[in-house]
Amino acid sequence: MLAALYRAEQLPYHLGKALENGLSVEELSEAITHLAFYAGRPNAMTAIQQLKQVTDRQPSA
Repeated sequence: MLAALYRAEQLPYHLGKALENGLSVEELSEAITHLAFYAGRPNAMTAIQQLKQVTDRQPSA
């Protein structure tokens, strides 16, 4: 929803919390891919970039 509303600056916080709450990177990627059909590919690509930045900052398990 944030990506669709051009609120990409808020995505890292929410993506990080989603990961902390048990969602997998794959699940988040699938949700963002689904978003592309409704909010447009540019918004989805921004969200994917934000997800990559969040996962790059996460410590390895």
